[in-house]
Amino acid sequence: MVTETLTVYRGDADKYGNPNKQDHGTVQGVFAWGTTQPTTPVGGRGEDASTGADLFVPTGTDLRARDRVKRVNGDTYRIVGQVQWDHPHPMTNRTSKWVAYWVVST
Repeated sequence: MVTETLTVYRGDADKYGNPNKQDHGTVQGVFAWGTTQPTTPVGGRGEDASTGADLFVPTGTDLRARDRVKRVNGDTYRIVGQVQWDHPHPMTNRTSKWVAYWVVST
């Protein structure tokens, strides 16, 4: 599997809710693309959209909910929630070497 290097940004929000993220390092990951949805109200005239995807990273990678990951091309995505699957398979009891996080574009 071909991975790409992603820069991780982590930090709290200021009192106005604006993220104050600092460079936290890099991780190797693979995106599995979902769909793109408009983020404007129905009948709105905006040109805003959000793309959701799964981000697969090696087990044990230091990612948390609300982290931002930035691709080399400048696209930034926000980690939504915790890891989606991080326990042995229920039938085979094998443990995967990869885990998935849900991400949305920011």
